[in-house]
Amino acid sequence: MNPVSSHPPVDGGLEGRPGAADAFARGQEEVRACRKDPACRATSALGDLTAGPGWLAALRLTAIRFPGITRAMLAACCAIASLMAKLTGSGGLAARAIASRDAFQFCCGAIAESGGWNAFRREFAMRLPVLCYHHVGEALPNSWPLLTVSPEVFRRQIEWLSSNGYAGIHAADWLAWLRKGTVLPEKPVLVTFDDGYSDLIEHAIPVLENASCKATIFIVSQHIGAASTWDVPLGHPSRPLMNAEQVQECPSHGIEIGAHSRVHPDLRTLPDAALKAELEGCRADLTELMSRPVNTLAYCFGFQNELVRKRSSEIYDLSFAAKPGLNAWRTDTACLRRMFVHSSRINFALQVKYGIDLHAVYRFTLDRSTRVFRKVFPAPAQSARLSGKAAGAAQVTDVNR
Repeated sequence: MNPVSSHPPVDGGLEGRPGAADAFARGQEEVRACRKDPACRATSALGDLTAGPGWLAALRLTAIRFPGITRAMLAACCAIASLMAKLTGSGGLAARAIASRDAFQFCCGAIAESGGWNAFRREFAMRLPVLCYHHVGEALPNSWPLLTVSPEVFRRQIEWLSSNGYAGIHAADWLAWLRKGTVLPEKPVLVTFDDGYSDLIEHAIPVLENASCKATIFIVSQHIGAASTWDVPLGHPSRPLMNAEQVQECPSHGIEIGAHSRVHPDLRTLPDAALKAELEGCRADLTELMSRPVNTLAYCFGFQNELVRKRSSEIYDLSFAAKPGLNAWRTDTACLRRMFVHSSRINFALQVKYGIDLHAVYRFTLDRSTRVFRKVFPAPAQSARLSGKAAGAAQVTDVNR
C-alpha cells in the first residue's frame, strides 16, 4: 500500500556511494533516471539531501545554494586531509573528505540537469509544513486549550499564509510528489483538521475557500453526525461533529477527507486484530461514503508505536503523527510530522518556515525537568482513585509533545 521508501538507500546514500571520476555526470544521470522511471525516486540518492535532522538538512541546502564557497572549502579540506594522511599513514579522513566532495559534485550535477536550483528544489528537495487544527470557534469550559483556535486567530493565520506566498495542498498532492515528482506550489503547506467538528462549516471552510487554500479533514467514521464523546472520560466536553451530508460536500469546497479511526481509541492499546479492524473499517466506511478511496490517516491523539505504524502503512499511503518539524523526501510516510497550531504569531511563523514549535520545546523541557525532579524528590504514593485522572493527564501531555 505504501511503496514510498521511508529510509535511505541500502547502499548508504550520497556519502556512502563509491567515489567516481565524474560525480557531476552521475548526478545528471540520476535525475534522468528518475524522470524516465518515477519508481526510481523511492531509492534515489537525491533524497539524501533533505534527509536527517532539520538542522542538518538546512546545512546541506545552504551549502548547495553557495556552490563557489562550498567547493573552495571542500577543496581545502581534501588538501589538508591528504597531507595528514601522508604524515600519519591513515587515509580515513582523506577518504571521507573526498566522499563529501564527490557528494557535492553529485548534487551540482543533479541541479544542472534539473535546470537550476529552483527547478531542482521543486522536483527533488521540497519540504512540507503540516498544521494540525481541531476546533475553530469559542472555547468551552474545561476544553483543551491546545485544541481550540478562535475564528479571528484562524482567519489571521490563513491570511498570513496567503500573504507570504504559501499555497494549501492536499495530502494526496504530497504523495504524488513523493512518487512521481508531480509539481507542487512554490511554498506548499498542508492544513489539516482532526475529528471533523461541525463548527468548521461556519468558521473554517469559508475562510479557506476565500483564500483558495486546500485542506484535509480527518473523520471519525462511526461518529459522523454524533459528538466527540472520547473527550468526556478525560474531563473535557464533547462537541457536535459534521454529518454525512456535510462530509460528502467537503470536496466541492476544496477539502480532502482522511481517516481518523472508527471510534477514536488510543490505537496503541488495541490488540492486533482490533487494530486492523479499526484502521481497515474506517477506510472502508469513508471510501463508501465518499465514493472514492480514502488513503490517508491521522493517529488518534497523535499516539502511535511500531505496531500501529506497521499496520497503518499496510492500509494507508500516508499517516500523520503529532511531532514538530518539516516533512521531506525521506520522512517516514507512516509517521509524518504534524504540528499543533497556537495563537502566537511568532510561533506560527516558526512552525511554517522552519518546523520549530516553541510550545513543544517548552512542554518537552518541562516534562523532562518534572521527571528528574520526581526522581530526586519522590512524592508519596497516590491513592488508587486518582489513577484514572492521572492517566488522562498523561495522555494530554503526550499529545502536546
